Amino acid sequence: MAIVVDANRDRKSQQPVHDYDIVIGPIADDGVVLQLTNYREGIYSPEEAARLLQDRYLDQQYYFGTEKALSYLHKTKVETI
Repeated sequence: MAIVVDANRDRKSQQPVHDYDIVIGPIADDGVVLQLTNYREGIYSPEEAARLLQDRYLDQQYYFGTEKALSYLHKTKVETI
């Protein structure tokens, strides 16, 4: 998990990290960024970084990476705020 999260946060790369239609996972906060930095610098192994990331409570995010994935979304309601 740590490697995938780190690769997805690499803004230099223009290539997709994976070809999954939909990915659901935690939203990275500052604590996650610190752990990923420590992983990149070799302070944490991939296994240790993954364990530390799993120990955190984070809200979930949804990634729809393909037209196929987007085809499953349907508007159910519109609200003006």
